Amino acid sequence: MVKGMTLTEKMRFAAKCGKEGRTLLIHDPNRAVQLAIISNPRISDEEVAVIAWSKGADDEVLRRIADNHQWVKYYPVRLGLAWNPKTPLMISTKLLNTLMPEDLSKVAKSKDVPIAVAHAARRLILRKF
Repeated sequence: MVKGMTLTEKMRFAAKCGKEGRTLLIHDPNRAVQLAIISNPRISDEEVAVIAWSKGADDEVLRRIADNHQWVKYYPVRLGLAWNPKTPLMISTKLLNTLMPEDLSKVAKSKDVPIAVAHAARRLILRKF
């Protein structure tokens, strides 16, 4: 049913649908659909964490997630944003301070994150220990 929808129909559906509908649309490559999903008032922290970890998420969607203090309080969301290569560098590096030491060392060693984020994680590790 979702595959046959137009962009406008997907956006309306994403803004009002339940968890099953959001799960179907969460990997839609269109920025407008992703923004409609995170503007849905019934979205859970776990669903936001899935989007934060998703490498297909648009950078504007990740920025909006990072701007929402309620979502950033949830540790898997912070970790997903820090780990996601599409998250803007300023957001990723700011979130590194909030990560647990074992996750910070994983980010520092990871090839999936931007080099600047990995270097910032290494500097934080050296400063803390």
